[in-house]
Amino acid sequence: MRDAFHSTNPFIQVLEKKPGKRIRIDDPRKFALAVVESLESRQFMSGGNLGTIMPLGDSITAGQGGTNGGYRGFLAERLIGAGYTFQFVGSTQYGPSSYLSSINQEGNEGHPGASMEVLYSLVPGVMQSYAPRTALLMTGTNDENNMGSTSQRLADEQEYLNLIAEIQHDDSKLVHIYAMAAPSFVDDGAQTTIFNTFNNDLATLIPQHYRSLVTFLDDRAAYSPTDMTDTLHPDDAGYQIMANDWYSMLTKASSPTPTPTPTPTPTSTATASVVGVDSSTQGNWHGTYGSQGALVAGGGSSLSASKASFAVNGNLFTWAKTTTDFRAPFQATGSGRVAAGWYNVPDFTAQLNIADGQTHQVALYLLDWDKQNRTEMVSVENSKTGQTLASQTVTSFTGGKYVVFDVSGDVTFDFRTIAGGSAVLSGMFLDPLHTSKANTDGRDSL
Repeated sequence: MRDAFHSTNPFIQVLEKKPGKRIRIDDPRKFALAVVESLESRQFMSGGNLGTIMPLGDSITAGQGGTNGGYRGFLAERLIGAGYTFQFVGSTQYGPSSYLSSINQEGNEGHPGASMEVLYSLVPGVMQSYAPRTALLMTGTNDENNMGSTSQRLADEQEYLNLIAEIQHDDSKLVHIYAMAAPSFVDDGAQTTIFNTFNNDLATLIPQHYRSLVTFLDDRAAYSPTDMTDTLHPDDAGYQIMANDWYSMLTKASSPTPTPTPTPTPTSTATASVVGVDSSTQGNWHGTYGSQGALVAGGGSSLSASKASFAVNGNLFTWAKTTTDFRAPFQATGSGRVAAGWYNVPDFTAQLNIADGQTHQVALYLLDWDKQNRTEMVSVENSKTGQTLASQTVTSFTGGKYVVFDVSGDVTFDFRTIAGGSAVLSGMFLDPLHTSKANTDGRDSL
């Protein structure tokens, strides 16, 4: 795994309009313009051009059980018939289809029998080689047979998030991922229940971790056993359903967004104040934080929707899936510790929506695991007005530090790099309004 957090190169790479080429920029103003240009070149509504699309997955992506390259042939037919231009890319040409061959659209990354771990190992090379604008991700089918316990399901959910993070890595950060749950009619009630929970959890976890960067669709209810050649692979009728779903997701992104009608500036009673910075608890948050819920990077969420929701608009990276190092926080679900974090350069945000109308203590765990000598500023803003309500700069957190706020209403946290590479966040912990005890017990004074 490449370490996404290391940022020792003073130059930042951004994608040019031509896939596979990059430029190095050390002027922030030029960098900003280049990013805008790159993003604009990746907008799907420019003349109906969808750009390069990488179908990525296992035997379903390869088209096993179908006669038209699986969903790819039917999707190509619909896109071309609607006037869109695009190019399927990838290192393989699995899935016989005279139609795809005739229009030079055979490229894909469909690998029969591949698990999520196998795809994870392949992604860095193919992303570097093809630099797609879009990835169509369907995986998890070959992991299903091993998903016989809750602990394995949780591990597979993390593997899925890690795979997304690798697709979104430095060189391909601007790739938009459309992910879809695979249809399955395995005749095993207990296994089916676990796999259903797996997909339901992904529908919640992916927006929490990636927000608009990844779109996840679970349309398994649209399939019936008559749409399958076996318990795991669609026939042409099933692949047509799949193609229609991909088409809807792709073309929805290509539709111009209407200009919204101006609305009056809303009033808001959001508040925030700094409580302190805690350098002693490290990853041992049980009994100290999170009595009303926690969200740990790579370690699940125990937040209740009746209390609050917390959505991070940053990339997720895992340093160590399991470790006994005290700096790594305990998982919010499952057991053990995980060293992971959300990150971006120069900053990223997270939205906290308080649902119960109360003021809560919010502890944010910052961990400079790879010892990059990071300095980071955490600001709290009113989500509706943009007003900064409180801020705290944190330094020297290779051992892990919690920056603690009292918060009410809907707020946005901004995590901004001051020094040492990317801004990071490893966990959020919700508690009732703090008491004076919260400022003791080895916490740093402000």
